[in-house]
Amino acid sequence: MDQLTDGTQAFLLASKSSFDFELEYPYYIAMTQINPIRPYQVDIIEYERGWGSRLDESIYFNDEQEAKDYADDYNKKYNTESKVPDWYMVARYVGKTS
Repeated sequence: MDQLTDGTQAFLLASKSSFDFELEYPYYIAMTQINPIRPYQVDIIEYERGWGSRLDESIYFNDEQEAKDYADDYNKKYNTESKVPDWYMVARYVGKTS
């Protein structure tokens, strides 16, 4: 199961032949032949005083500006305190994945 940025789900069943998959999901196949799927990455990083940091999740986007906007909006929404709290999460734009 793969989470898309618009909240929909795409299921790739290994038991199906690629021909069956192409018939069932023609838009998905056409999209993958034009561009790689969601090549722009944003990491959500958790920080906790005394424990350090860890990667919580990576989110992938189709568009570079969409990824940058998501990271900016996330940080503006969740990181508004004037001092660094004991626990917080930050969105970091990573860039284009290979």
